[in-house]
Amino acid sequence: MALTRYRLTSSTTAPGVTPAIQSYSHTQTSRRQLLTSDSSALTTSAYTPDGADHLVAGDAHHIQFVSAGLAAGLVFTSGNALKLCVQGLEAHANNNLELQLFVSIVDSAGTTVRATIRSKVVKTGELNTSLRSLFLSTTLSGSYTTVANDRLVVEISVVGTPTASGGTQGHNSSLRWGGNGAGGDLLENDTQTGTTLNPWIEFETTDPPLAQAGYRWRNDDGSETTATWKVAENTGPGNLALDTNHRLRFVVDETGGVGAVADLQLQLQYRKNGGAYTNVNASSSNVRSSASTQFAEEAATTRQLSSGTGTFVAGAMDEDEGLAGEGNQIDLAAGNLTEVEYCFQLRSADLVGGDTLDFRLVKPGAVVLDAYTQTPSLTIAGITLTQEGYRFREDS
Repeated sequence: MALTRYRLTSSTTAPGVTPAIQSYSHTQTSRRQLLTSDSSALTTSAYTPDGADHLVAGDAHHIQFVSAGLAAGLVFTSGNALKLCVQGLEAHANNNLELQLFVSIVDSAGTTVRATIRSKVVKTGELNTSLRSLFLSTTLSGSYTTVANDRLVVEISVVGTPTASGGTQGHNSSLRWGGNGAGGDLLENDTQTGTTLNPWIEFETTDPPLAQAGYRWRNDDGSETTATWKVAENTGPGNLALDTNHRLRFVVDETGGVGAVADLQLQLQYRKNGGAYTNVNASSSNVRSSASTQFAEEAATTRQLSSGTGTFVAGAMDEDEGLAGEGNQIDLAAGNLTEVEYCFQLRSADLVGGDTLDFRLVKPGAVVLDAYTQTPSLTIAGITLTQEGYRFREDS
């Protein structure tokens, strides 16, 4: 899963398109850009559609935020997390107003609704008559995979049924926008009253399915393209010398054909004798990363293996910590595949004859891939003693 946090700017710069606003009892037609970074001044903006008592159930749309064009292949899945945190207040205590959110995706022109990914949802809990934070944690109610330059549309409103009392009781409230707060982002609670905190909305997107589709063992005797191979693709290596550099190359394939993953990093892990998987790095036991004189750390890979299907994207070589792609240079689109390669040693200090080792790739945080079609493994050779000859002699 990937998280993207957007900023709720106070800048009145228009987004360039005008998607239709949902139906509300009261509609303010303000539109702003939905940004990933923002330094606009924090500003509390009032919307007071009711000049007299309006004692009926209804909602009041404050603002619509529209993103720039999105990359193709972002997967929004029903059930993914969606969070919003803003500050606000209602004009009178008996306005009985709560925060409301709606999210859709439109085409690049803003004229066609691709999908509603969050139907109107209400954050339970009435606004105060003084400024405080309002944290809404919900999930997406619809699924959609973007095509190039689709746009996110976020509509923020209040909803409730005002009751009669002193003053004007209606759907009047204020919400706070901006991004230059010295106090950082609002925390995920309903108690913050400070005026130096930034509002935000955060989406969780689903990573596309990735498979460890193939592997091949090779010698550390040449460059990314010229090093020789120990055995055929997807074949065990036989006996490997201890305390000597070996290289292992993998194919990773985006198998769903539905999504993209940016800044892919792939961590090599091993498992000894069926135990827990452990990261390979510069200090790991049993299997340890080892510097090579044959290639540079994070050198780009070319297509060397035949496993997997799709369009090849350059991967990376690793020699120092078992992590390929640490420069965030591996970006897979739908239907892409890549190759990564690692240099390491099997340690005589930790291994004995008969030990078995299995190898796999994971994403950061030990997030496993969706499939392991091919998994390299080997068995450490034991010492074989053979009685080769004999001779009798006199005890004289």
